[in-house]
Amino acid sequence: MLVSARDAALILQTVGVSRRHSIKALECGLAGAPRRSSASWLFDLEAVWALTNWPIAFREDVDAVCPNGLFIAHRAVDAMAPFAEQCRQAAGGWNLAPPTRLNLRVCLDRHGPIPFVVTVAGFVVLCADIIDLAPDGKLTHLSLQPAGGWAAAVAQHRAPSGPGNPWRLHNPHPHGRATAPPVRQPGQPLQP
Repeated sequence: MLVSARDAALILQTVGVSRRHSIKALECGLAGAPRRSSASWLFDLEAVWALTNWPIAFREDVDAVCPNGLFIAHRAVDAMAPFAEQCRQAAGGWNLAPPTRLNLRVCLDRHGPIPFVVTVAGFVVLCADIIDLAPDGKLTHLSLQPAGGWAAAVAQHRAPSGPGNPWRLHNPHPHGRATAPPVRQPGQPLQP
């Protein structure tokens, strides 16, 4: 059964995804490729409902598998594209301050690959490992490879967040390589 983009967005709103973010999730292909009618895009109803069942990635679960932290990005990446194409879409154009680039370089040298998660409207679209970074003019380009075993804790999960930067470093250790996460209560999502 097919539903309109409007109805699909209403379904996603039942789990707290705003209308604007629901449309972004649908546009990136999280509910599959839309069929075009004369008046609307149509989506598979089952695929839309399946998105409502994606669990929230809780901070303690992620901290357990990413003890050295991770880089969380909010970027429109085609959820239906092959992994290599998703990496191409996610790798370039990061506006990172010099101290952040230095911090990432130190982390790479000390701990090896850095877990990298891309979300669209709070839905995890891509899990990869950052293996290198390089200047690209005033921006930074990330070299990515398939994610390690940590990805199972966040793949097909939601990591909802509020407005803000298009990226953030999540660090489980207050005096580690990035800013400490805010104090949270048990069961609080990965990103408040």
